[in-house]
Amino acid sequence: MFTVDSRFCARSAWTSTFGANIVVMLCGMATGIISARALHPEGRGALAALILWPQLLADAGVLGIHEALTQRIGACDRENRQKVLGTALVICLALSVIGVIAGFVAVPLLLGQDRANLFRLARWYIAIDVPANLLLLALYAFDHGQMRFWRYNLSRSVVPVFYGLGVAALFVTGAASVESILAANVASTLAGLCMTAYLARASLSLQFSRAEAAVLASLAWQFNITALLLLISSQADRIVVVKFWDNASVGLYVVALTVSTTGARALAHSFHTVIFPGMVRQPDLAAQSQYLARGLRHTFFLTCLSTAALMISCRYLVPLLFGKSFVEAVGLAIILLLAQIPNTLRQVAVRALRGIGEGTPGSIAEAFTGATFLVSAPLLAVPFGLSGLAWAVCFANFASLIYIAVYLRKRLGLYTREWLGLDRRTAYELYGYGRSLFART
Repeated sequence: MFTVDSRFCARSAWTSTFGANIVVMLCGMATGIISARALHPEGRGALAALILWPQLLADAGVLGIHEALTQRIGACDRENRQKVLGTALVICLALSVIGVIAGFVAVPLLLGQDRANLFRLARWYIAIDVPANLLLLALYAFDHGQMRFWRYNLSRSVVPVFYGLGVAALFVTGAASVESILAANVASTLAGLCMTAYLARASLSLQFSRAEAAVLASLAWQFNITALLLLISSQADRIVVVKFWDNASVGLYVVALTVSTTGARALAHSFHTVIFPGMVRQPDLAAQSQYLARGLRHTFFLTCLSTAALMISCRYLVPLLFGKSFVEAVGLAIILLLAQIPNTLRQVAVRALRGIGEGTPGSIAEAFTGATFLVSAPLLAVPFGLSGLAWAVCFANFASLIYIAVYLRKRLGLYTREWLGLDRRTAYELYGYGRSLFART
């Protein structure tokens, strides 16, 4: 089905993407560990509350323009790419202004009056972080659409590396606080933006085209509902915890999320980053089905292995890495680890379907996730607290995966048994792939 060159390119793309995600994962873990040890549950919860809303505003405010840019760059001629990027950057700047204004107004509602001492700091962070992140997403998409995976992954790695180094320096010098760590977060984002812009300097412009803006808006509209629903469904538990629990509880939940989601996020991003543009290039429905089945098999196999290892070891790792004050996060982490198996598979499948221009299944899947969570969260969280909330996340992820499984069967003829690959064939495929990375090409 694939030529030698295309197989090598796919291996190279996946390897660089997975390598970058490992770097991001390690930096995220290191940052989370250092922040937790320096700030303890109360301070770690306050930091999480401050960082949550600007990131949500940036992700929601981009309105799917970055994914539209990825697809548009991959489809248009080389001569038009500068104009497309310039148009996307202008749109992102305009959207960032709207996001900042909305954030300034909504800060009291988002953080709650119990955190009134954080309002000024939150507004300062929103004013810098939202525009910087929107521009970064557009520049990442520019390289992603051209399948320049090494440059794309290098750019993505800069922000977490700088942030990790900054937080480590603050901890060593005894200067770590909520304010200083937040400043390190802002500085790393700006440094990443400068480096990414430098790498893309030959194509940078603010040239605006109404025709390209219309095309980007049309493409973004196809993915926007899915993106917003994904954002809500993936962040709903964090929003609920920040809104209804105190800073110490937020700190415990954030540590549990760090343990449970870091590895799964790296795996999901590695696979769907390569599969998304790869699906566009498949010649027919049968090739798309085979391509996606293979990717999902590998995703499932590796996710199950990593989840099992973490569930066994997290009762020792959490107090060892984050400190004894976070021992209550162990039970939460185990439940949330189980929830990451269906979540990872759903993310990869939804992004793959977007690669062939189908955004509706993703929207419905995320609606299933959100609806199930909204129904189950009050029923479970009231009697069981944070553990009940974690179980609600787990049930919601499984519900949406069932829908995706049904859709893949109807649309691509892809039976569940073809992509739930916890078997010898998948192990041999992954073993062969691992050997090929070290073989001469």
